[in-house]
Order: sequence, then structure tokens, then C-alpha cells
Amino acid sequence: VNGLNPETITPLSETLWEAYRYLAGLGVTYGNPATESPAQDSCAQNTSNAACNNGGYYNAIAAGNSSYNDGTYITPYTFGCQKSFIIYVTDGDPYGDGDADTNIEATIPTSCDGSNCLDDLAGFMYSNDIVSGLPEAQTVRTYTIALGTGISTGGQALLDETATEGGGDYLTA
Repeated sequence: VNGLNPETITPLSETLWEAYRYLAGLGVTYGNPATESPAQDSCAQNTSNAACNNGGYYNAIAAGNSSYNDGTYITPYTFGCQKSFIIYVTDGDPYGDGDADTNIEATIPTSCDGSNCLDDLAGFMYSNDIVSGLPEAQTVRTYTIALGTGISTGGQALLDETATEGGGDYLTA
């Protein structure tokens, strides 16, 4: 962690939105492969490459196979009894966050109830079946961790509310 360099934005809602899309087996919004690092594991969208067997990794862009990804995630859910958990760790307030709000509000049954949709999406994922066609409801429990001292009181409140609505716990580290 100490060797990581911070970037200029903290898109919390967009990150949770993409996790929701992955878990639900929906179309990719922000997770398409790019040439910058870290590279995307193409096995999240297509498992036909032998490298994807048994939890392997395949970087289609580095392999020169840009048409490999079809734009739809493969849901990890295959049985009705499976559970999913998100542990959301951040060292800052949402910044440059809001690009996914329109998509989130079109998905959840109500409008976002504050200045950020993060908690509303976590609540939706916890209270609704995100994968139809399997027995039992496929829900996601979200835990949040505020890392360090760079998060404001409002940011901490958002993470606390996100964990509460997402059925998880809020912690600081």
C-alpha cells in the first residue's frame, strides 16, 4: 500500500456500480480493458482462453486480441446458495464521483437520497435479487473501511451509511 501513488479522483459510486454490473452479469460500463496499468483480467468477460481455466488470468489487450471481450461480464453466481460480499476500502472522500448517478437512479426503485448514490446502490444490492433465474435471492452485503486520516466527517458518514444500507459494517483503520 505504501508504494501506491494516489490518482486525482475517487469515483466511489462508479466503482460500486461496476462491481454490481460484474456480480449481476450485466454489460460493462467502466471496466473495459485499456492499455494503462493495471490491466484488466479479460477472463471476467470471456472464459474461452485456456489461461482462464482454474482461476487463471488473461490480458487480451497485451495479447493483441482486442476483440476478445464481448462487453458483458460473466456473473460468478451459479447456484442459489452463493453469497457475495464487498469490502470497500478508501482513503478519501468521493471526488470526481457522479458519472454513474443517472444509471444508478435508473436501476434502483427511487432517486438517490443525498449528494451521492453510493449508499443507495449498496442498499439496493443488499435488498434485491441481482441475478434472476437462480433459486433464492442473490444479494450483496457491503462493508466499508475508511483508511487513514484523509476522509472528512461527511465522507465517513457516507461510508457508515453505505455499510448500514448494504447490510455490513463500517470500520476505520
